[in-house]
Amino acid sequence: MTQPDSEKTSLKYPALTARKRNILAFIEASTKKNGYPPSLREIGEATQLESTSSVVHHIRSLVSRDPD
Repeated sequence: MTQPDSEKTSLKYPALTARKRNILAFIEASTKKNGYPPSLREIGEATQLESTSSVVHHIRSLVSRDPD
């Protein structure tokens, strides 16, 4: 049985908040499926963030994290 993407992401990035793990899992899954990353609006819709500004805030936070 395979794990859902968000559960796999949780195992790969345990220090992230649930919201950030969900965003990252959605970006990874969407990129794998479509061959290109999702738009900010698509990320927001998939993760229940109403504002694209909120999506940008979370993505900037993910990008600025030091790699493990």
